Amino acid sequence: MELLNECRLLFTSVTVPPLLNGLLLSFKLAGGILLASLVAGTILALLKTYAGKIIGAVVTIYVEIFRNTPILFWITVCFPWVTSISGLQQDFSLLLPLRSVRS
Repeated sequence: MELLNECRLLFTSVTVPPLLNGLLLSFKLAGGILLASLVAGTILALLKTYAGKIIGAVVTIYVEIFRNTPILFWITVCFPWVTSISGLQQDFSLLLPLRSVRS
């Protein structure tokens, strides 16, 4: 019963539209990144296969760097750095209702 009351506090007419907008943005980002990575991966694979040894070695080094870098590094180090350079604001105000319900 208490969990139901907490859910009613979380999902109100104020919080649901931003949540749905965030979900839509997540799907758009995922689709765009999927398409971009497919194109980039195909180009890199063709370069590695058909280009010379030097370009193949550069592509191999690039792929190994990204393959062996933990995702936690990208989230904790690179994401704040990119958002500060690009001028994007990190708006976590939607999470404020979560804090009030749990405390």
